[in-house]
Amino acid sequence: MSCEAFRQTDAAQSLQHYRKNNPLTSDQRRQVMTDVHRLFGETEAYLRECHPALTDEDVELCLLSALQCPASAMADCLSVSEEAVRVRKHRMKAKLPREVQGVFWEERAGARLLKTLFMKDTVQNVWRRFPLAVIWLVLLTVYAVWLCWAKAPSDSNPAFLMSSEQRAALFYGLGMAVVLATTLRLWGEEVRRPPLYRWVTLVAHLLLMADVVWLMAHPDAFERTGALVARLSLMVALAVAFFYAPFFREKDDLPVWNFTWRTFLWFCISFLTGGILTAGLLALIRSLEELFGLQVSEHWYLTFVVIALLTTPVLLFLARIPEGDEKHDGMAVISKYLIFVIRYLFVPLLALYLIVLYVYGFRILIRWELPNGGVGWLVSALMAGCVVVELGLYPVMRSGEAKPFERWIVRWLPVLILPLLLLMTVGIARRLSDYGITPLRLYLLTFNLWCYAVCIGLVVGRARRIRWIMTSLAAVFLLTSLLPVNFTSISLRVRRHNLDRLVENTLPITLPMDDEAMGAWITSLDDSCRKQVWDELDFLLDTDRRSVADLTSVKHMYPFASPTDAEHDELSTIDYSAKGPFALPEGYVQFHDEIYTYLKTEGEDAVQVTPDGFWIEQPNADDSAKIPLFIGKNQILSCTIDAEKTTPLLCYSADSTYVLVVTRLNLRMNPDNTPSSGNVYGYLLSK
Repeated sequence: MSCEAFRQTDAAQSLQHYRKNNPLTSDQRRQVMTDVHRLFGETEAYLRECHPALTDEDVELCLLSALQCPASAMADCLSVSEEAVRVRKHRMKAKLPREVQGVFWEERAGARLLKTLFMKDTVQNVWRRFPLAVIWLVLLTVYAVWLCWAKAPSDSNPAFLMSSEQRAALFYGLGMAVVLATTLRLWGEEVRRPPLYRWVTLVAHLLLMADVVWLMAHPDAFERTGALVARLSLMVALAVAFFYAPFFREKDDLPVWNFTWRTFLWFCISFLTGGILTAGLLALIRSLEELFGLQVSEHWYLTFVVIALLTTPVLLFLARIPEGDEKHDGMAVISKYLIFVIRYLFVPLLALYLIVLYVYGFRILIRWELPNGGVGWLVSALMAGCVVVELGLYPVMRSGEAKPFERWIVRWLPVLILPLLLLMTVGIARRLSDYGITPLRLYLLTFNLWCYAVCIGLVVGRARRIRWIMTSLAAVFLLTSLLPVNFTSISLRVRRHNLDRLVENTLPITLPMDDEAMGAWITSLDDSCRKQVWDELDFLLDTDRRSVADLTSVKHMYPFASPTDAEHDELSTIDYSAKGPFALPEGYVQFHDEIYTYLKTEGEDAVQVTPDGFWIEQPNADDSAKIPLFIGKNQILSCTIDAEKTTPLLCYSADSTYVLVVTRLNLRMNPDNTPSSGNVYGYLLSK
């Protein structure tokens, strides 16, 4: 009897009765199961013959699924919970052949997504499982909407009680709190002592709030590389803990892989759904403006973007995080799409990387020269691809269904990369020797050492465990960034020592130096020392101004424009580039932005050319108006005449509130010495 014929029987009528009158009585339940076994006797016999390991409950579940019963009816008939039905169905689908699965279950990914979107208890389910994360998400949404409705997001607006750095710190804290609460809840589901989970959650959130308060009290921390990298390492560690912390009791990595893969897919689907929802809402609002002449404020646009692109996707994602037995599913889930991408896209690309690097390695061996420092980035990309391939092929390797090509890749790819890591090591050493220590180079060297450990571990362990790869990377990043002695502090200490050695006995008596004194002092240094001092000061100021607070109050090292060796009587092309430091123009102490402008004298966006020069326009900080700046022709020509010119090009606004300090200028000139096209680079300052 077919499924369609069965739906007309008494058993089907009993199920229809269940849908209208919940729950089934004991007699109804027995009648349903009796009819199922009687009318699907051949199917039951097939299942027991081909799959003798199936229990009676599994067989009944398959038969009920053939009736397309809802999960609630299956749970009632089997006397189990709906969650147990979902977990059992998932396990059964992994056991049955694909051609048999279609008889019992229909794959409807779109229907699952719509069910998640519109089922009435989605929010209740998320609240039941992640109440603290929902609270933080609501606070984050309210805060983001408040920012959208604020009159003007600028530090000068008294309506804002916080600076831009403090607003960023609060946004960072609320966002991190959502992820932290979710991660701790996933971990807490596996902890057998609930008080331990509650205490860890309380302490972790108190530490996070203390960090946010400290950031708000020290807004200059956003200008320190060390503080930013430390928070970045915390984010990476928390992201890794999200996927791995719930599985600290697991002896196998397949549950970790399955959880990570499904969670990642639902993360992408949730935010793709949010993006589509956002585009639809914005298009609807725009159509209302066009059709009905409504005037919708931009604040409403931003509010809808926050709700549709932030709050809704996060709720959808939280609702689809695996739970219970599905969360710890140890069956090898093989994605044909993932294997196809790895086999035909990733592996050929990595093969090209290997060929290029091995050819380069043989070339430098033949020429007996050191490798270029930039080779480290190519090897790093190759290593990242190797990790992706090893992680992606892990399920098929554990299932025993891997083809010889896949087994060969997993076995020998780390072996082929090992010799290239030596190239990377030598290249990093050369960069450190030629250009000195920076945090980025120290991190790259540490990553290089980590790559050695990963390749050797994969070769020795034959990729039987993979969890340690990402956890070790996050741990190393955290330890080298968060401790008081970290890569940033080491770099600052070494570079400050180099600076002290260079300027010994040359510093002026009055310290710290202001802009004018700094410019005069650097100009007084000899040529061999000036460039080195400039580099050290530039690094220290960009990384952490506090490291040279005893020497100077300067916030940025500004270069000045200098002429090329072009002939003075040939003005068809004028090209200037940065050469050294200069003192800030008197009274202009507020730095706004680094400017790049393309000049056109014809067509749209053409600059206004006058006999004395030309005007350019730069957007203001809040984009509400543009700042007109004038570049005098005599200033440009004076640079081509005076090869030793030390005064930079200064372009003032009409009201002299702003000044553009030109650091580079490329102009093509007309025969009458007026510009035809070109580029202007510089720094915008104000009083």
